[in-house]
Amino acid sequence: MGRPAFIGQRQGASLKTSRLEAFSDGVIAVIITIMVLELKVPRVGTPEALLAVAPSLLIYGLSFAEVAIFWVNHHHLMEKARGASAALLWSNNLLLFWMSLIPFVTGYLGEYCRCLCLPVLPICCFRWC
Repeated sequence: MGRPAFIGQRQGASLKTSRLEAFSDGVIAVIITIMVLELKVPRVGTPEALLAVAPSLLIYGLSFAEVAIFWVNHHHLMEKARGASAALLWSNNLLLFWMSLIPFVTGYLGEYCRCLCLPVLPICCFRWC
């Protein structure tokens, strides 16, 4: 007895990747939106106030670059996929789960990290995804 097919799908067939791509694009768009909403504008318009939020901006830029790399790689992967099997769907969901933690790490580091050498932590953490 083989694996159960998706509802309405014959055994052994795979779904198109278009729904998977649309879902992933939507999740990634939400991730980027949450990250940018975490940025805080300084209360005063002085260069010193802007310098005080520089670590947060640096962390945001690095995190945005990491999400962009994931998105580009995901796009190339979906070009090569012949269909969306159950294994691909679950693997994609696992990737999206780990990516959804990027805004938390970005916010945490932006709030509590004032050392300019630590913003590379999100890249180190998410390189394994």
